[in-house]
Amino acid sequence: MPDALAFAGMIQSLQAMANIAKALIGLHDERVVNERVVELTGEILAALAAQAEQVVLLEHVRDLEKHLAELNAWNADKEKYGLRQIRPGVYAYTLKETTNVLEKSLMLCANCYEQRHKSILQEEIRDPGRCRVLVCHLCGADLYVEGERRPEHSSAARKSRRT
Repeated sequence: MPDALAFAGMIQSLQAMANIAKALIGLHDERVVNERVVELTGEILAALAAQAEQVVLLEHVRDLEKHLAELNAWNADKEKYGLRQIRPGVYAYTLKETTNVLEKSLMLCANCYEQRHKSILQEEIRDPGRCRVLVCHLCGADLYVEGERRPEHSSAARKSRRT
């Protein structure tokens, strides 16, 4: 009987060893699976980073296309205007060709026009009957059409008289 007990003990030991071996194989497979999961996660993160970079590049392309469209529109509109001397040393942009009387009288500030802004010059009378001035309310330019600039014509002096 001791042999049967020894035999049963040996079978239990073999079963235990088999279970340990299975566990070791499971551990080995789990380690491999974990390694593959880590690799797969790295690939997914790289793909997400590439996609984020692509989105940034697409936004940049869209901004550039918008800017190009604005420049093309400006260049097309710019061809309609020409620089005109109002009096010696005083220049403004006007429409080159128009039959509309109102459009013929409109003048654009040369300074603003060179910066791709169309600012219509507004006429002001200073020193009633002595000075006729075209004023740009965007950049503050004063273009004297008739008469000469005087110290009291400065923008600071005009503001102090208003208050």
